[in-house]
Amino acid sequence: MLKITKILTGRNVSVFLNNGERLLLTYETYSSLMLKSDMELESEVYLRLSDESSFLNCISRALSSLARGGKSVYEMRQYLKKKGFDEEIIERALIYLKEKNYLNDYDFAINYITRKMCSGKRGRGFIIRELLKKGIDRKSIDMAIKESGLCNVDMDLLYEMALKKYKSLKDKKNVYAKISSFLSYRGFDYDSIASVLRKLQEENKEDSDFYL
Repeated sequence: MLKITKILTGRNVSVFLNNGERLLLTYETYSSLMLKSDMELESEVYLRLSDESSFLNCISRALSSLARGGKSVYEMRQYLKKKGFDEEIIERALIYLKEKNYLNDYDFAINYITRKMCSGKRGRGFIIRELLKKGIDRKSIDMAIKESGLCNVDMDLLYEMALKKYKSLKDKKNVYAKISSFLSYRGFDYDSIASVLRKLQEENKEDSDFYL
Protein backbone atom coordinates (compact mmCIF):
# COMPACT_ATOMS: atom_id res chain seq x y z
CA MET A 1 0.00 0.00 0.00
CA LEU A 2 1.14 3.53 -0.69
CA LYS A 3 2.50 5.36 2.31
CA ILE A 4 3.50 8.97 2.98
CA THR A 5 7.23 9.22 3.70
CA LYS A 6 7.66 12.96 4.06
CA ILE A 7 5.68 16.21 3.99
CA LEU A 8 7.11 19.63 3.18
CA THR A 9 5.14 22.84 3.54
CA GLY A 10 5.63 26.04 1.56
CA ARG A 11 3.41 27.89 -0.88
CA ASN A 12 1.63 24.55 -1.26
CA VAL A 13 2.16 21.22 0.45
CA SER A 14 4.48 18.60 -1.03
CA VAL A 15 3.67 15.04 -0.03
CA PHE A 16 6.26 12.35 -0.82
CA LEU A 17 5.24 8.71 -1.18
CA ASN A 18 7.13 5.45 -0.78
CA ASN A 19 6.91 4.83 -4.55
CA GLY A 20 9.03 7.95 -5.18
CA GLU A 21 6.08 10.08 -6.24
CA ARG A 22 5.66 13.70 -5.09
CA LEU A 23 2.16 15.11 -4.80
CA LEU A 24 1.47 18.85 -4.77
CA LEU A 25 -1.56 19.69 -2.62
CA THR A 26 -3.39 22.67 -1.18
CA TYR A 27 -3.32 23.38 2.54
CA GLU A 28 -7.06 22.83 2.60
CA THR A 29 -6.72 19.25 1.38
CA TYR A 30 -3.73 18.61 3.61
CA SER A 31 -5.64 19.79 6.68
CA SER A 32 -8.99 18.21 5.86
CA LEU A 33 -7.45 14.75 5.41
CA MET A 34 -5.06 15.24 8.35
CA LEU A 35 -2.16 13.93 6.30
CA LYS A 36 1.04 12.98 8.12
CA SER A 37 4.22 10.98 7.64
CA ASP A 38 3.90 7.15 7.72
CA MET A 39 0.20 7.46 6.92
CA GLU A 40 -1.09 4.79 4.51
CA LEU A 41 -3.29 5.94 1.64
CA GLU A 42 -6.35 4.08 0.44
CA SER A 43 -6.70 3.89 -3.35
CA GLU A 44 -9.66 6.28 -3.40
CA VAL A 45 -7.74 8.88 -1.37
CA TYR A 46 -4.63 8.49 -3.51
CA LEU A 47 -6.61 9.04 -6.73
CA ARG A 48 -8.14 12.20 -5.29
CA LEU A 49 -4.73 13.51 -4.23
CA SER A 50 -3.15 12.57 -7.56
CA ASP A 51 -5.89 14.44 -9.45
CA GLU A 52 -5.39 17.56 -7.34
CA SER A 53 -1.63 17.35 -7.76
CA SER A 54 -1.94 17.11 -11.54
CA PHE A 55 -4.22 20.14 -11.58
CA LEU A 56 -1.90 22.25 -9.41
CA ASN A 57 1.14 21.22 -11.45
CA CYS A 58 -0.72 22.15 -14.62
CA ILE A 59 -1.55 25.58 -13.19
CA SER A 60 2.05 26.04 -12.05
CA ARG A 61 3.42 25.17 -15.50
CA ALA A 62 0.94 27.53 -17.16
CA LEU A 63 1.83 30.43 -14.87
CA SER A 64 5.54 29.87 -15.45
CA SER A 65 4.92 30.03 -19.18
CA LEU A 66 2.86 33.21 -18.87
CA ALA A 67 5.64 34.82 -16.85
CA ARG A 68 7.84 34.49 -19.96
CA GLY A 69 5.23 35.96 -22.29
CA GLY A 70 1.52 36.17 -22.99
CA LYS A 71 -0.44 33.39 -24.64
CA SER A 72 -3.90 33.01 -26.08
CA VAL A 73 -6.19 30.31 -24.68
CA TYR A 74 -5.53 28.18 -27.76
CA GLU A 75 -1.76 28.56 -27.44
CA MET A 76 -1.86 27.65 -23.76
CA ARG A 77 -3.97 24.57 -24.47
CA GLN A 78 -1.47 23.39 -27.09
CA TYR A 79 1.45 24.15 -24.76
CA LEU A 80 -0.01 22.12 -21.90
CA LYS A 81 -0.82 19.22 -24.22
CA LYS A 82 2.84 19.11 -25.28
CA LYS A 83 3.79 18.97 -21.62
CA GLY A 84 1.78 15.78 -21.29
CA PHE A 85 -1.14 16.89 -19.14
CA ASP A 86 -4.46 15.10 -19.43
CA GLU A 87 -7.10 16.95 -21.48
CA GLU A 88 -9.60 17.04 -18.62
CA ILE A 89 -6.95 18.57 -16.33
CA ILE A 90 -6.02 21.09 -19.03
CA GLU A 91 -9.61 22.24 -19.50
CA ARG A 92 -10.06 22.68 -15.75
CA ALA A 93 -6.82 24.65 -15.61
CA LEU A 94 -7.90 26.87 -18.51
CA ILE A 95 -11.20 27.64 -16.78
CA TYR A 96 -9.30 28.61 -13.61
CA LEU A 97 -6.81 30.78 -15.54
CA LYS A 98 -9.61 32.59 -17.37
CA GLU A 99 -11.58 33.15 -14.17
CA LYS A 100 -8.48 34.68 -12.57
CA ASN A 101 -7.86 36.71 -15.76
CA TYR A 102 -4.44 35.15 -16.32
CA LEU A 103 -5.78 34.23 -19.75
CA ASN A 104 -7.85 36.76 -21.67
CA ASP A 105 -7.98 36.54 -25.44
CA TYR A 106 -9.25 40.09 -25.89
CA ASP A 107 -6.46 41.59 -23.77
CA PHE A 108 -3.97 39.35 -25.55
CA ALA A 109 -5.19 40.66 -28.93
CA ILE A 110 -4.89 44.29 -27.78
CA ASN A 111 -1.32 43.75 -26.56
CA TYR A 112 -0.34 41.85 -29.70
CA ILE A 113 -1.74 44.56 -31.97
CA THR A 114 -0.05 47.31 -29.96
CA ARG A 115 3.35 45.60 -30.23
CA LYS A 116 3.00 45.14 -33.98
CA MET A 117 1.79 48.71 -34.43
CA CYS A 118 4.86 50.05 -32.60
CA SER A 119 7.12 48.30 -35.08
CA GLY A 120 5.12 49.71 -37.99
CA LYS A 121 6.24 46.78 -40.14
CA ARG A 122 3.01 44.81 -40.22
CA GLY A 123 -0.37 45.83 -41.57
CA ARG A 124 -3.91 45.06 -40.52
CA GLY A 125 -4.29 42.00 -42.75
CA PHE A 126 -1.14 40.34 -41.48
CA ILE A 127 -2.08 40.94 -37.85
CA ILE A 128 -5.57 39.53 -38.38
CA ARG A 129 -4.14 36.38 -39.95
CA GLU A 130 -1.69 35.90 -37.08
CA LEU A 131 -4.35 36.37 -34.40
CA LEU A 132 -6.65 33.88 -36.13
CA LYS A 133 -3.79 31.36 -36.10
CA LYS A 134 -3.50 31.96 -32.36
CA GLY A 135 -7.14 30.96 -31.92
CA ILE A 136 -8.61 34.42 -31.30
CA ASP A 137 -12.18 34.68 -32.59
CA ARG A 138 -12.90 37.25 -35.29
CA LYS A 139 -15.29 39.30 -33.14
CA SER A 140 -12.60 39.82 -30.47
CA ILE A 141 -10.07 40.68 -33.17
CA ASP A 142 -12.34 43.30 -34.73
CA MET A 143 -13.07 44.86 -31.34
CA ALA A 144 -9.36 44.92 -30.47
CA ILE A 145 -8.50 46.51 -33.81
CA LYS A 146 -11.08 49.22 -33.27
CA GLU A 147 -9.87 49.96 -29.73
CA SER A 148 -6.19 49.96 -30.69
CA GLY A 149 -6.63 52.28 -33.68
CA LEU A 150 -5.10 49.79 -36.10
CA CYS A 151 -7.65 50.85 -38.71
CA ASN A 152 -5.50 53.96 -39.25
CA VAL A 153 -2.40 53.14 -41.28
CA ASP A 154 0.69 55.22 -40.53
CA MET A 155 1.31 56.40 -44.08
CA ASP A 156 4.69 57.93 -43.24
CA LEU A 157 6.01 54.63 -41.92
CA LEU A 158 4.51 52.77 -44.86
CA TYR A 159 6.18 55.14 -47.29
CA GLU A 160 9.53 54.68 -45.53
CA MET A 161 9.18 50.92 -45.94
CA ALA A 162 8.31 51.31 -49.63
CA LEU A 163 11.21 53.70 -50.21
CA LYS A 164 13.70 51.40 -48.50
CA LYS A 165 12.51 48.50 -50.64
CA TYR A 166 12.65 50.66 -53.75
CA LYS A 167 16.29 51.53 -53.11
CA SER A 168 17.16 47.84 -52.84
CA LEU A 169 15.30 46.97 -56.06
CA LYS A 170 15.55 50.05 -58.28
CA ASP A 171 17.95 48.40 -60.73
CA LYS A 172 15.70 45.39 -61.20
CA LYS A 173 12.65 44.80 -63.38
CA ASN A 174 9.07 45.18 -62.14
CA VAL A 175 10.20 47.23 -59.16
CA TYR A 176 6.81 48.61 -58.20
CA ALA A 177 5.06 45.26 -58.58
CA LYS A 178 7.62 43.72 -56.25
CA ILE A 179 7.19 46.52 -53.71
CA SER A 180 3.43 46.05 -53.88
CA SER A 181 3.78 42.30 -53.21
CA PHE A 182 6.22 43.00 -50.39
CA LEU A 183 3.78 45.35 -48.63
CA SER A 184 0.74 43.21 -49.37
CA TYR A 185 2.38 40.16 -47.79
CA ARG A 186 2.88 42.22 -44.64
CA GLY A 187 -0.82 42.84 -44.44
CA PHE A 188 -1.21 46.39 -45.73
CA ASP A 189 -4.39 47.20 -47.67
CA TYR A 190 -4.48 47.92 -51.39
CA ASP A 191 -5.50 51.58 -51.13
CA SER A 192 -2.65 52.41 -48.73
CA ILE A 193 -0.14 50.57 -50.90
CA ALA A 194 -1.39 52.30 -54.05
CA SER A 195 -1.10 55.68 -52.37
CA VAL A 196 2.53 55.27 -51.30
CA LEU A 197 3.50 53.80 -54.66
CA ARG A 198 2.01 56.79 -56.48
CA LYS A 199 4.04 59.07 -54.23
CA LEU A 200 7.14 56.96 -54.81
CA GLN A 201 6.64 57.09 -58.60
CA GLU A 202 6.11 60.83 -58.56
CA GLU A 203 9.20 61.52 -56.49
CA ASN A 204 11.35 59.25 -58.64
CA LYS A 205 9.64 60.33 -61.90
CA GLU A 206 9.11 56.77 -62.99
CA ASP A 207 5.97 55.03 -64.15
CA SER A 208 7.38 52.31 -66.33
CA ASP A 209 6.45 49.04 -64.73
CA PHE A 210 3.51 49.49 -62.38
CA TYR A 211 0.05 50.81 -63.06
CA LEU A 212 -2.54 51.66 -60.42
